[in-house]
Amino acid sequence: MLTVHEEATNILTECEKEVLDCIVSFFKNNGYSPSIRELSELLFFNVNTIHAHVERLSKKGFIKRIPRISRGIVLINKIEMQ
Repeated sequence: MLTVHEEATNILTECEKEVLDCIVSFFKNNGYSPSIRELSELLFFNVNTIHAHVERLSKKGFIKRIPRISRGIVLINKIEMQ
């Protein structure tokens, strides 16, 4: 299974880790990033909740968000894909 780099253990909440793991897993399986709506469907969270988690992950430096672009989530190399 894909996991978030150990550094994230103390920095991220459980929900943020779950969202980040889902992003990494989706990217690994599909070769592109998930949309906010896809994350919402995969994790059974509403779109606003996913958006908030994605914004926090971006502020904490684990992903980069490209505004106004569908699938505009870019993984930062702090993430370890096994």
